[in-house]
Amino acid sequence: MYRPNLAAFILLLVNIGTIQLIGVINSTLGNWGCLLYLPALFFFSATVLLDRMRVIFVLSLTGLSLDSIYNTPSGFHTFALITCYLIAKDWLHSGENGELLRPYFLQVIANLLISISLFLVLQFQHGLIGTWMIPNIVVDVFVSTLLFAVIAPWFSGLCRECLKVTYSSEKINGVEA
Repeated sequence: MYRPNLAAFILLLVNIGTIQLIGVINSTLGNWGCLLYLPALFFFSATVLLDRMRVIFVLSLTGLSLDSIYNTPSGFHTFALITCYLIAKDWLHSGENGELLRPYFLQVIANLLISISLFLVLQFQHGLIGTWMIPNIVVDVFVSTLLFAVIAPWFSGLCRECLKVTYSSEKINGVEA
């Protein structure tokens, strides 16, 4: 039995757990002056697996979690993720019909645009960018884009498997609980 609120809760837990994991990885990568920045990773699974109301709920809380991890202006990632969802929802659903590259290519473009937007927002807020200069940005975006190609399919599969396991555990001896 498909329960949409449970699916939204599970995807939210997976998103926040992954954000925390990326935060731990970034604390280690920070020693080498590199930042793994993958905000567009989180809108694809929610867009494909949930309805509009639940997508906006999950992306809002995911965006606020990203804001706290990256110490960005409150609401920036929420706005960015929901904007990506609204722009890409029809393209992603059409990409499910056998086209494997369209969803990931769209996510890479969204990640790049969110990165550039964050740089511009921080730049216009009178020096909040700190020591994050153009060479750092280029390296961070390049490394994030390379890793995004590996992480995006894994993350989508993780979300789908978490939902499958949850729904299969509702059946006891072939009878739904």
